[in-house]
Amino acid sequence: MEKIIVLGTGWAMSEKLFNTSFVLENNQKEKLLVDTGGGNGILSQLEISLEEYTIF
Repeated sequence: MEKIIVLGTGWAMSEKLFNTSFVLENNQKEKLLVDTGGGNGILSQLEISLEEYTIF
């Protein structure tokens, strides 16, 4: 099953900025991390989500 996992590193009240982060997973369980905001806060959110990941 293909799915999207929203990591929630954004700020809900942002009107002029965006920093959504999410993971796309395909049917082969391959994952692609998309971080549109930058910064290292996404690594903390990955740890909280308990998703297994590899940095390369």
